[in-house]
Amino acid sequence: MVYSTALALFVGVSLALMVAWSIYNLPVIARGLRGRMRAAPMPTPSQWPFITAIVPARDEEAVLTRKNNIIDSLVASDYPKDRLEVILAVTATKDRTLEVAQAYAKKYPGLVKVLPIPSPEGKPKALNEALKVSHGDVIAVFDADGYVAPDGLRNAVATLLFRDVAAVQGRILSLNTGQSFVARVVAMEEKGWDSMVMEGRDELGLFVPLRGTNFYIRREVLERIGGWDPQSLAEDADLSARLHEAGYRIVYQPESVLWQESPPRLSILIPQRVRWFRGYIETAFKFGRLVRKPTFRALDAEVVLTAPIIMSLAFMSYIIWVLSLVYPPLLPPLPLNPAWLSVLLTTLTLLPIGVSLAFKVKPPSARNLLYIPFIFAYWVLLTAIATYSLFLVMAKRPRIWIRTLKTGYFDRVLTK
Repeated sequence: MVYSTALALFVGVSLALMVAWSIYNLPVIARGLRGRMRAAPMPTPSQWPFITAIVPARDEEAVLTRKNNIIDSLVASDYPKDRLEVILAVTATKDRTLEVAQAYAKKYPGLVKVLPIPSPEGKPKALNEALKVSHGDVIAVFDADGYVAPDGLRNAVATLLFRDVAAVQGRILSLNTGQSFVARVVAMEEKGWDSMVMEGRDELGLFVPLRGTNFYIRREVLERIGGWDPQSLAEDADLSARLHEAGYRIVYQPESVLWQESPPRLSILIPQRVRWFRGYIETAFKFGRLVRKPTFRALDAEVVLTAPIIMSLAFMSYIIWVLSLVYPPLLPPLPLNPAWLSVLLTTLTLLPIGVSLAFKVKPPSARNLLYIPFIFAYWVLLTAIATYSLFLVMAKRPRIWIRTLKTGYFDRVLTK
């Protein structure tokens, strides 16, 4: 009886937090679904700032030798070439990444530069080293598996200048939806995050987190807040929180598009999300000081950063619900079973989102509705990963930067 009461109380509190979190995000999603593209006015030729595009590349031969790759796409962009430099921060431990990068430096002399990073200490370390030798007034960051739209740089920088903000996050789409079923489902999630959450947050003037690639930040601001934290497993979330704490603003520009690989296998997806979720949780704890002097902006940032914790509570509620089906006395009967209400809340939340995502996939088709059950399964998987990540934080397990494996796959047709 005592155990039953304790479990019911835990699930009840978890349910209350899940409901509050869902209600809070409802207007964000609703505003994002309305969507509208915002092309900023283009500056005059003399107004374009000098950009340094930093590309960390650790054992990335597979994607750097791809026909459509990040380096060629940056060079082929319509941004003025006399105001652009590309720095490849290269760590090669298993392949020919350094040789490939040096070949690009010879192919594009003065435009592409190679910075060898001797030891694989993680992406933040590579970014900080590249920042030291960069010359740009604007620093742009791209992962090595990306492919930038020709107008991507111009649209982002125009937004940075026109809206007078510290940083701009561009849109990220998948370039390998045809590679596997997993890649297609992940691509739907990522498209939903961009078209609902990022779009809605920007439209409502809320906290917009950087996503680690395809973002642009003013150099003076980046140096003022100390660059990237080399200890962080989610350097993008940490940088976003420090920008927010210092009073700077990040905006989202969906017209600045980059395509990148979605994890095509669970063996790639799970380690990636463990690192992401753990990084977000640790950043949420680190910046808990934001709510010591509560403001709406501080609370809003914590809502974003604590998302994996809410997901963990959801997963534990699902497990308790399953156990209550096997052993009914574990929790009160329906409809007062709080674990069952957690499952109902998840269904009522994910179903309309799933339908919306199904018709956002191009080409739109009713057949895309068949993906909805897998969206539910995918959500449960993510909540399980978030729970494991929370355990790693609470158990103070060693931080290990796990590189996300890239395959070099590229779909023939890319659409915005």
